[in-house]
Amino acid sequence: RRGQALHRLQPAVDVGREEFHDRESWLEANVEFWTDILEEYKNQSVYMENMFDWNSRELVQLTKAMRNSDRFGICFDYAHAAVFGQEDSPEIWFQETAPYIRHMHINDNDLVKDMHLPLGDGIIDWDRFFNLMEEYQIEASVLLEMTGWEKQLRSLEYLESKGFLK
Repeated sequence: RRGQALHRLQPAVDVGREEFHDRESWLEANVEFWTDILEEYKNQSVYMENMFDWNSRELVQLTKAMRNSDRFGICFDYAHAAVFGQEDSPEIWFQETAPYIRHMHINDNDLVKDMHLPLGDGIIDWDRFFNLMEEYQIEASVLLEMTGWEKQLRSLEYLESKGFLK
């Protein structure tokens, strides 16, 4: 619809790291900030992306704290969870974030670096991903996050060859 936009943001503080101690004040400050933003921009939605998060804890905690807004949710980047989310398995990431996922990013990698490869060019288990999508009944917009039409086309062809496109 006209006048509406999706804003995908990454947390400004790397709260998954050991040196970040004051999670309570981080949470309070973020709830106040995002509540004010959503109040001021009534036609906007804000979806926080998992970036360097070791687990889903802070992202879910913030989203739960924003429960009074249906315009605040999670942009779940499965490749980021595979590379950086060392504390939680893909199943745990889906279990914890599923109720709040509004948008997704997908691309492939070697499970070591965030490479933004076309789907099928890395080693992410896409069968597992789509089984989890079905199990948790995720209905969200999806972005093929890689540069160049050729890589996106190869990803679409991969999805079609695996029977993931309907």
